[in-house]
Amino acid sequence: MEWQSDQLAAAGPNAQLEGDDSGTAGFFQTVTPTTRLGNRCQISSKNCVISGTQNAVNTAGRRREIVYQLTKRNKEIRRDMEFVLIHNNNVVPNAGNSTTARVLRSLIQWYATNTSRGATGANGGAAAAVQDGTQRALTEALVTGQIQAAWTQGGEIDLIMCGPSNKVNISKFTGNVQRVQDTSDARLMTNIEIYRSDFGTHKVVANRFQRDREVHLLDTSLLALSSLRPLKTIDLAVTGDSEKG
Repeated sequence: MEWQSDQLAAAGPNAQLEGDDSGTAGFFQTVTPTTRLGNRCQISSKNCVISGTQNAVNTAGRRREIVYQLTKRNKEIRRDMEFVLIHNNNVVPNAGNSTTARVLRSLIQWYATNTSRGATGANGGAAAAVQDGTQRALTEALVTGQIQAAWTQGGEIDLIMCGPSNKVNISKFTGNVQRVQDTSDARLMTNIEIYRSDFGTHKVVANRFQRDREVHLLDTSLLALSSLRPLKTIDLAVTGDSEKG
């Protein structure tokens, strides 16, 4: 799976002479080739085998056990896929072979700039795992600093994704205002779902599958998930007193 990546030239003073001749030496700028990027298609699967007796008995709440188990596996594999995309920071992507499964390049391994990993931390890549840096307490200054860094390079951060611990920490951010509470309806609001910085409005979402030591600041317009073979259920051949899928 491959695609092309390009970038705009840096903005600058653009003034041309009246009636300038496009044939003048130095008028044309050299074209910068696009960068070819790629990823691996990782195969994920779940299976189950249900005995004839399990399918025949009257199980409270469902008619056939095989249908229930395949539905359950469908939900499990989606959770696995999210785990692979979000959590696999220390796995090096590879093309696989007859004895090794293909492994895709997870989200955190795509970051090349605008990262704050702490001392000794290092970005990963197509052939390298991410190196964790020295852990620090999450602060509002860390978050806003990285939002600003991304904005300066053209990013529009609209999603802050974090683990449960840092979701609690972000809900304690106060910005430059004093938080007040309306107690007229006897409800106490302690969470922050939307964070507005000088560089936009950012939705704050907790992710139960990512590591708690990481906070992702994302421009979701630049992210997509592609499937070569979409998720599907396959009935396997009967080889005995059971059903397989």
